[in-house]
Amino acid sequence: MSTLADVAAGALRFARESLGTSGSDSLSIDGGAPWLVTRAEERHSRDFEVGGQNVESELVVVGESSEFLTLYSSPPADYLGKSATLGGNSYRVSEISRGEFFTELSLAGGLASP
Repeated sequence: MSTLADVAAGALRFARESLGTSGSDSLSIDGGAPWLVTRAEERHSRDFEVGGQNVESELVVVGESSEFLTLYSSPPADYLGKSATLGGNSYRVSEISRGEFFTELSLAGGLASP
């Protein structure tokens, strides 16, 4: 890891220690080990259709790349479409953006309603 990566990872650890568990959640992919992430963005939408409605949730989470690679060492494509659990809610992994310092996961979930 480069010096810049060490600085970024150290800043993340400091923020994590300062915030405690209030600023982060544990994400598990396909029942795997929990990865400590921070919620970056969350969207909710509702489409009205004939016979009901479709409620969708999209969530973007960010965590440390080195920790992600330790816990989930397969190629990113292997995790796309897998179930992910965060804060007691279920999602599907829709996108993975892995950088040198941080990894960002886009999660999608839906609930069909009559």
